[in-house]
Amino acid sequence: ATIRRDLTALGPVWYTVQPEVAARFAAIADAACREVLGATLARQALSSAADSDIAVPAPAGRVYRGFQKAGVAFVKDAWSRYRGALIADDMGLGKTVQACGLINLHDDIRRVLILCPKSLQINWFREAERWLIDKVEPWKCYIAEESLPIPADANLVIVNYDKLVGRPGAIVAPSLVAHGKWDLVIYDEAHYCKNPKAARTTVALK
Repeated sequence: ATIRRDLTALGPVWYTVQPEVAARFAAIADAACREVLGATLARQALSSAADSDIAVPAPAGRVYRGFQKAGVAFVKDAWSRYRGALIADDMGLGKTVQACGLINLHDDIRRVLILCPKSLQINWFREAERWLIDKVEPWKCYIAEESLPIPADANLVIVNYDKLVGRPGAIVAPSLVAHGKWDLVIYDEAHYCKNPKAARTTVALK
């Protein structure tokens, strides 16, 4: 087990990266510690679940797979706690569909910005048209390729990471800022922002 003891103002703090170790420790811990461990283990179980009974709205004729509903349930929990989540499923399991499920689940998500590599822009556009349900107004999807103003009625905007920086005439960041506040920002292939000093990362995280 990877266990470290830190001396802080709160006293000794123990942690492990292995859920099975935490479960064994919970058996001998005091009540306060068991409560914290129980909540943590429950979240871990949620993140690796294969199915869920959560009711996720979907367009007519579309059905989420069990593990996709479980993924939406995990993101819903993380969203309520931290206003953010990391979906790290393997390729091909439907991370895009799960993101659409989260949008469908929350009525207050009505303006969405998606940052992704250029090769994934069309896929996001198609999946959004397939999976998103209309809310107060229909979804108007727009792929921002240049620094032109984003249409005022565009409420789901897809942007290539590389368009955030570069030639002044091609940068779309000012248009994104001018378009107003986003209810949700999705970073697809988030490792594109792994270098905190890179101009692309600085702009993306704004």
